[in-house]
Amino acid sequence: MTASAAPSPEDTTPPRAARLGDLRVLVLDATFRPIAAIGWQRAVTLVLGGSAEALVDTDRIVTSPSVAIVVPSVIRLKGRALVIGRRRGMLARKRTVHERDKWTCAYCGSRANTNLERDEMTIDHVMPRSRGGSTNDFGNLVTACRPCNGRKADRTPDEAGMRLRLVPRPPTWVEQTRWALTGGPGKPVPPDVDGPPAAFATAGAAGVEPRWDNEGETVVSMETVDKLGLVWASISALCRDLTEEQWKIATACPGWSVQDQISHLIGTERMLGGKPESGHKAAEVGHVHNPIGAMNENHVDERRGRPGADVLAEFDETTAERLLQLRRYTADDFAASATTPTGPGTIADFLHIRVMDNWVHEQDIRSAVGRPGHATGPAAEHSIDRFLGGMPMVVGKRARAPQGSSVRLVLTGPVHRDGTVVVGERAGWATEPVAAPTATLRMSSGTYVTAATGRLTGAALLAAHRIGLAGDVELATAVAAALNIMI
Repeated sequence: MTASAAPSPEDTTPPRAARLGDLRVLVLDATFRPIAAIGWQRAVTLVLGGSAEALVDTDRIVTSPSVAIVVPSVIRLKGRALVIGRRRGMLARKRTVHERDKWTCAYCGSRANTNLERDEMTIDHVMPRSRGGSTNDFGNLVTACRPCNGRKADRTPDEAGMRLRLVPRPPTWVEQTRWALTGGPGKPVPPDVDGPPAAFATAGAAGVEPRWDNEGETVVSMETVDKLGLVWASISALCRDLTEEQWKIATACPGWSVQDQISHLIGTERMLGGKPESGHKAAEVGHVHNPIGAMNENHVDERRGRPGADVLAEFDETTAERLLQLRRYTADDFAASATTPTGPGTIADFLHIRVMDNWVHEQDIRSAVGRPGHATGPAAEHSIDRFLGGMPMVVGKRARAPQGSSVRLVLTGPVHRDGTVVVGERAGWATEPVAAPTATLRMSSGTYVTAATGRLTGAALLAAHRIGLAGDVELATAVAAALNIMI
């Protein structure tokens, strides 16, 4: 959340005033885990009072006579207060159970697609109430069509000779977050934001807490997992109200629509989570140049015939399962060998790349549908700093900067960075300020990401006056042309 400042000419869409109504804001605890959704007024109060920081802004503003405030869509609580209220569960309401089960009978598998069909769906108590079965435990409640519920009657599934097609469970944190933000069914009980902090288990994580071992590598890896969760929550919130037409909009990734971007993320996370491949093979297309690209295209093409909302539901389920899996990892799990897109490494290395990849694809979607946001915060800084790690190669190898030269790169925001690459026997970031760099490039962090990911060439960005050059213009131009480092 930022106070009024004139948007830079490079911003795609300036903040706008709009009716805020019942806009809700996602709240993360200090470890970046989603814990609640609250009204925008309370979120603004928490940020202005210093109790929270804004991680992702909306494109909406509120004004007073002296200041304009950009309303956040995601905030993070500060300090040691990890939560904003007492630990409370989600109420096991009838509609919540139906939404969790996707309006599908747990016994015969029939699905209600219309309001009339949904009126015929009931709630069944797996262990009958007459025998002590809970009426407010998600583990004892399932959706059942009227015929199946009547057939089961006052018996357990085993006694009735009926098989449960699903395992009853509490809603995942992604489901809770989506329902809370949209005012949908079964939203979490509104937290008492003024109540004393208390332990709050990760929603949907079945009581599994992160392994905050004393080993530094595990803590660092869990911080990476938290960033992944932040990006996934932001993507889910971004896409939750897209129309089918918007799902099919082309993005900056050649041949990929908004829906294809989500399908790619699903396929990769399913693969990393150990899910079997379906065997689907996409037709050969011109934008695929290597085996990794072919695998990605298989994942994307497999889902092209489905509605965008169904693909988003699969994304929510897949990422919720992955977060649960990753939060169970030990130091040995993170240190396990893995082949990453940049070569041999560890699972921790791969996850570090996954944060960047997910965040970049989120930005692709935002650009395509005209909803800029999530340009700052932990995931944005993580991704940009990863790209900056390749600058010595860009300057020394690709731009062929001569020994003794130096190139300064200034990112003017919203993520601010200022550093100089010096060229000796090898190129590297200077550890001390360089008084007179040979060449200087100046651009917004958004423009830098556009160049580093190859969404636009350096020449196109220079022609659009999105990159400023100083000093040795020939060297600076060569660096600008070589900024793309994403495979």
